Amino acid sequence: MGKKVKRTTPCHTCSDVIGICGCEHDARCAVKSMAMATSVLRSAFRKAAAVVVPARGMRSHASRPDPAQCGVSGRPCHQHDVLSRGQGGGRVARLSVAPMMEWTDRHYRYLARLLTSHTELYTEMISDSAVVRGPEWLTEFNSIAEEPVVLQLGGSSPELLAQAAAVCYARGFREFNLNIGCPSEKGQSVCSYGAALMEDPWLVGECMRQIGNAVPIEVPCTVKCRIGIGATERYEELADFVRIVHEGSRGRVTHFLVHARRAILNESLSPEQNRSIPPLRYDFVYQLVSDFPHLSFSLNGGVKSLAEAAEHLQNGIHGVMIGRAAFKSPWRVLGTADSVIFGKPRTGRTRRAVLEEYIKYAAQEEAREDTTNIVPLLKPLTYLFSGEPRANDFRKMMHKERLRGSNVSTVIRVAATELPDSILDAEAI
Repeated sequence: MGKKVKRTTPCHTCSDVIGICGCEHDARCAVKSMAMATSVLRSAFRKAAAVVVPARGMRSHASRPDPAQCGVSGRPCHQHDVLSRGQGGGRVARLSVAPMMEWTDRHYRYLARLLTSHTELYTEMISDSAVVRGPEWLTEFNSIAEEPVVLQLGGSSPELLAQAAAVCYARGFREFNLNIGCPSEKGQSVCSYGAALMEDPWLVGECMRQIGNAVPIEVPCTVKCRIGIGATERYEELADFVRIVHEGSRGRVTHFLVHARRAILNESLSPEQNRSIPPLRYDFVYQLVSDFPHLSFSLNGGVKSLAEAAEHLQNGIHGVMIGRAAFKSPWRVLGTADSVIFGKPRTGRTRRAVLEEYIKYAAQEEAREDTTNIVPLLKPLTYLFSGEPRANDFRKMMHKERLRGSNVSTVIRVAATELPDSILDAEAI
């Protein structure tokens, strides 16, 4: 966003400025010492935990319903209709939108919540070190309007992850997920997060145990993983991973979100290729449901429609997570999710109404940020009319009007004139 530089933070041991993920910096920082780092982390943790006044746009801890006061599984009452009961008794979101870097930011999540009231949303992944060093970053991740929302953490240090979870809990988050599925090269080396950690389920279990210890027992702590890493497909390896993580976490992890593809690491495939080339093995996820009746599983990977999601749910999968289809076709995928997946009455909302609500939000954000960079606010609208006549004209006009220097409200309203009323006023079907 326009003032993003204000949310960077200096290295605690040198004068360099680092951003959301400081892992690469730490690896090459010549003046970093373990003793100083430990002292800094403890200090940051104490300060973050002592925060009383919430960041702008966020509720204080005290104003949120305490999970322990809720009558169903310790979850906030407004989330009950989002959840289905897993085979093992745990409560799982029937439908969720996968965490995606550079896409599922708070602006996208606001738009998604205008389309669906019940689908569970995820933040982009944020590294444990970024949370502990600069908790001000969390103001970009939390909003009352987004709930229910899950914060996804990345990292491999049990201690840092525990501190990050405590900080985020103090900021109002009520569910945490650990990224053990991302196939990025950075995750394999310096940062040590994502799919590479499937090689060490004992470490993952310990990470989850400490995350669980850092927050109340009622707060769900989950793992998002692949079915394995490397070229060989062996269900036994996946089953061992699930068993070891569950046991290593002392039973704290009871819900796994499984991307039904292997991750081919070590530069064999790029992160983008890892999302499409390795074959889908839904049968592995279904086998997990059968073999671990005390646990719950959500299926992720390759699901492009609500009809597919509904079929998996009918066949016994506890939850379905949709990824890129949710932002490339948000109206088609999320616009009817409440009725198709959750059985709620159709609202009759149109995209004209959605645009009007989003314009109000975007104008407030533009004023709050005091910036001329409105691209992040416009990005979520890129595919709102995907597949419709003159959708390209809408996108081109947004770009053209932005270059003229118009404010975000004007850009959206002018671009909308490129679309016929029959599109703007049609209900989702």
